[in-house]
Amino acid sequence: MVAEFVGEIAEGAIGLKAKAKAKPRMAATSNATRPDAHRRNLGILVRGTPPSRWLQIHAAHGATNVYVRNLRRETMATAKKAIAIGLTMLMYGACRFAIAAAPTAPTAQATASTLDVHNISGDFLTFWDATQGKPMAERVAIFKRDIAAKFPDFYGFARFGDKATQAFRDGTIEKSIEAFGPIRDAYAAKVKMIDEDLPRNTQVFLKTFPDFHPDSLVWILHSLGEMDGGTRVIDGKSVLIFGVDGMVTFHSDKVHDESAFFHHELFHVYHEPRLGPCEETWCSLWREGLAVYASSKLDPDASEDELLLTLPDNMAAATREKLLPSLLALKGVLMSKDHAAYADLFNFGGPKTSDLPQRRGYYLGFLVAQDLGKTYDLHTLANMPAVRAQPLVSKAVDDLIAKAKVLD
Repeated sequence: MVAEFVGEIAEGAIGLKAKAKAKPRMAATSNATRPDAHRRNLGILVRGTPPSRWLQIHAAHGATNVYVRNLRRETMATAKKAIAIGLTMLMYGACRFAIAAAPTAPTAQATASTLDVHNISGDFLTFWDATQGKPMAERVAIFKRDIAAKFPDFYGFARFGDKATQAFRDGTIEKSIEAFGPIRDAYAAKVKMIDEDLPRNTQVFLKTFPDFHPDSLVWILHSLGEMDGGTRVIDGKSVLIFGVDGMVTFHSDKVHDESAFFHHELFHVYHEPRLGPCEETWCSLWREGLAVYASSKLDPDASEDELLLTLPDNMAAATREKLLPSLLALKGVLMSKDHAAYADLFNFGGPKTSDLPQRRGYYLGFLVAQDLGKTYDLHTLANMPAVRAQPLVSKAVDDLIAKAKVLD
């Protein structure tokens, strides 16, 4: 933000237009034949160079020389004016960039991160209300025209693989329309809550992780029963999606504040690139457990319901009752890439493959993160690459097993 602001001052000082096609008043470099050469000559120090290097260049060569070189065929009066403004900019820039140039830990003041949010959740509500009484085939067609067309890569069927068809997707749309009536009012309330709470929760997150610079889009929508929240790879890019229908359906009636949930999902976006490629079961344990731990730290008053640790069937309490066998079973699959092992720990609703609670991996991962949180702060844990985190996670599981044996 500061760099672009300085750039605008520089362009204004010499009378440049904002449009890239505007002809330069004078340009003394070999780039002068390009219509935007004059702007590029100024921008190379401002927009194309890190702040620390920007100061070094100005200190070595002098800010005034940059502007005089680009204006040397101007009148002396104009050049003097540019010199004066250049010196003012140098003093202004040095003050603003002094901290940024120093190798210090990130601070909240250093970030200008914002989420690129596309919220079409209310559009489904409007669509559903307006099409009541119409034939289902017509409602499906209207949904595809008015809703799906706004995010075709999500609402289409191509991302589900070769076995999916348009008929399959149309069936999903029809079922979602039919099932919406009983949750309509709760959905409308959740849409209103998200509009108010997501910006606030994002700012809370940024205070803890000021180095969070998300490059993924955020979509808030009706997910056709697919999810409450999570990332999906859409058109080759990771996209964070909040499914309001899933939030209403899957989250307990006792959840009155979704702050912990928002922070959980935002943490995944922050953590994923820092952890790096990781496919074993321990990776999912660490991702989900650390996300629960992060949301518990950002929302210290959050209940187990709000941390989503009671889903399903009071999961956390059920896991505590079978803690030792749960940990022993976990230890045996930490380095596995078997999907069945993953599903047993993190999914629910399907056939049970053991007598242990479904989705218990979230709680067990939370215990691992809590254990490591006694030694490392949250920011350090979140920035550990997989090669460093893996032995710590394994040791934490062993330590938890040892403690559980004493209590058993």
